[in-house]
Amino acid sequence: DIQIPIDKRLTLAANVYQDESILLVRNGFFATFGYRVRFTEEQSLGFGLSPGIVSNRLNLDNISDVDLGDPVLANARNNVNFAGQFGAHY
Repeated sequence: DIQIPIDKRLTLAANVYQDESILLVRNGFFATFGYRVRFTEEQSLGFGLSPGIVSNRLNLDNISDVDLGDPVLANARNNVNFAGQFGAHY
């Protein structure tokens, strides 16, 4: 993660990650735009928008008794998808 405050209202950020479980390897990248609107000294509304890309793939190398003829595994494909997140706080 990296966050770069541009001014008191605007922040830019980036998040890169890799997550591995037994069979699934997931990589992703998100770029974040955050903005804050002040109503008073103690009240503000903040929101963020994060477009990104996520890659999922099966890692069958760690499994010793894999039946590659299994129709579930044969139909499982590695994929890359666009993703997005949105958040707000008051």
